[in-house]
Amino acid sequence: MDFEPVESPPLRAGRFVPFFLTLVVPLDLTNADFAMQVRDRWNGGAIRADLVTQTTLSAEGIKLESVDTTGEFPESTLKIRINETTMEAMPKNDSDPDADVTLVFDFHLITDNTPAVLLRGPFIVTAGSTE
Repeated sequence: MDFEPVESPPLRAGRFVPFFLTLVVPLDLTNADFAMQVRDRWNGGAIRADLVTQTTLSAEGIKLESVDTTGEFPESTLKIRINETTMEAMPKNDSDPDADVTLVFDFHLITDNTPAVLLRGPFIVTAGSTE
């Protein structure tokens, strides 16, 4: 697929709860695979979440929930899940353990074994008190 990645507003995720995100994409993604990583920094750094295509919402990863081809343009709905244990393991701010932590993510759409960056941007782990 040939398109420019969308610079996302920051994704915000609580440290002590699972993260869920629904994406609606104006493409028919029936035969696509997906990948998303959350890292400390661009072009390297530790991988904090490593998501791939899943077939169930109970698994950490990315699920193609539905594809609607009845309208003028196709529309695919994707569900992203990062488990609570993965969120709890995200790094803390060394200088202020009560502060939010800003990481980075990108979301790959894979068709015909060729990845393309669909979405990218900051991933903010928000501080919390209830574990």
